[in-house]
Amino acid sequence: MATKDFDLQDALFDWRDANVLKKFKPSIIETLSPGLFLSDDIIAHVVNCAHFSKLLTIPQLIKETSWREDWATKFGESLLSIVHHHYPPPLPSSLIVVEGSVAVNEDSCTALPQKRSPVKCSACLQLGHISK
Repeated sequence: MATKDFDLQDALFDWRDANVLKKFKPSIIETLSPGLFLSDDIIAHVVNCAHFSKLLTIPQLIKETSWREDWATKFGESLLSIVHHHYPPPLPSSLIVVEGSVAVNEDSCTALPQKRSPVKCSACLQLGHISK
């Protein structure tokens, strides 16, 4: 793992330790560990998914990690903000960066769909009909 990955992992462990107290009593945490709330395996998977920008939304977080939906709904935004701080989400393809600011890519806005070529008869090679 790269330094960036370790930084994200450490930030997620700190986030888990802070948020597990919002969900469970300290006695339960001492007995069962903070991994009850967000396991080490899920944290490792979050770090791996961050490389490929697979965690942009709460539904993607739930799909990729299989974390409880109710917990992901309640705590997911703050978790994703940490992920996006370390691995910013990509810009949409219709946007380009111009000297540090964001501008609309005009090519993506003005591109028209390709029209189909007219039908051509295979027998007489004339346009507008087929050989049937």
